[in-house]
Amino acid sequence: MPDVGLLILSGGAVFLVASASTWWLTGLTRIVWWRLGLAGLISGFASVAAVALSTRTAGHGQGLWLAIVIMGVVGPAVAALIGLRRWADPRTRVDVASWIMLIGVGGMAIVSWWATIVEPRMLVVERETLRVGAGDGSLRVVVLADVQTSRVTGHEHRTLARVRALEPDLIVMPGDLYQRPRHTEAGEPAINPEAADQIRWLMSGYAATAPTVFTPGNKEARYDWQGLLRGTGVVVLESVEPRVLEVAGVRLVVAGVGYTLASEGEGFELAARMRAARATSGAAAGIVLAHTPDAALALPRGERSIDALICGHTHGGQVALPWYGPILNITRMPRDVAGGGMHEVRGNRVYVSRGVGWERAGAPPLRFFCPPEITVIELVGVGEAPGG
Repeated sequence: MPDVGLLILSGGAVFLVASASTWWLTGLTRIVWWRLGLAGLISGFASVAAVALSTRTAGHGQGLWLAIVIMGVVGPAVAALIGLRRWADPRTRVDVASWIMLIGVGGMAIVSWWATIVEPRMLVVERETLRVGAGDGSLRVVVLADVQTSRVTGHEHRTLARVRALEPDLIVMPGDLYQRPRHTEAGEPAINPEAADQIRWLMSGYAATAPTVFTPGNKEARYDWQGLLRGTGVVVLESVEPRVLEVAGVRLVVAGVGYTLASEGEGFELAARMRAARATSGAAAGIVLAHTPDAALALPRGERSIDALICGHTHGGQVALPWYGPILNITRMPRDVAGGGMHEVRGNRVYVSRGVGWERAGAPPLRFFCPPEITVIELVGVGEAPGG
């Protein structure tokens, strides 16, 4: 279940809040552990039920809202009440447990502020180097996954400016470009004209910076993405048929399979077409885009015609814990792969981007230990070999 981590997070938060409330209401100078435990157990089960119900009826975004309200609103309020109650009564001493409770609840408020206000709007540049041949040249490929915005804001402007500053030779985008911040009502357009114009402007900006290749993700099933990208200059790929592109004087074979590869048969067909395209074109490298890294499970083991499978979809989990990784893993990949970065899966190199945006369907902006990223992959060894 992908939402188990969210349920645990919300349940734990309610447990702390209920314990603090019980402690304050009883007015005791010492904690009565069995009362706190009972209150926490009841409220924990209640929070899990609430999040599970909201997840079932309106998507996990509502559950995220519940967690944020608990940590960022209820928690500080209870902390303030505890402080006033304790410090207003000179007969009551503030013991170590009081400080622990105050620091714990206050810490939740700080974490909530960071995870919803600061980190989602950060932008880090990750760098990878990939040797693809014996040549003495290189190509700079920039990966932008899961832009997943409902309109162009300052965050998207900053992303475009940062990409331009990186001077890429090629930009690749493995899906999920647009998402409404809430579910579309009956009769509403999937994307309003103003947002569509903004996103066309954004994508035209990327295409003007460097050749830009896009393959659709699961969010593209909900709007006319082909119409949105028409006339922007973006190259659209959505099948196992690869295309030969000439980038900065170097030939590349690039395929974009859309959301994923449906079966191993489709994966073997893709590999055969990649081999044929590289043989006939003399391309220096082969790249495949797929929205979800689960596509790696359909590729032949150790497929030499594909130098890298580039994916998104996971957002790195959006919430990660040190030494553990993402709380949510919505793929069949191991947790460390879903968390992002370059990995080897069945003998093939797979890069998973944490993405630029975040889940927006009824959810708040939320990232923790998982900032948005732009990735630069240097393809080293393209061009003529030294002395060749």
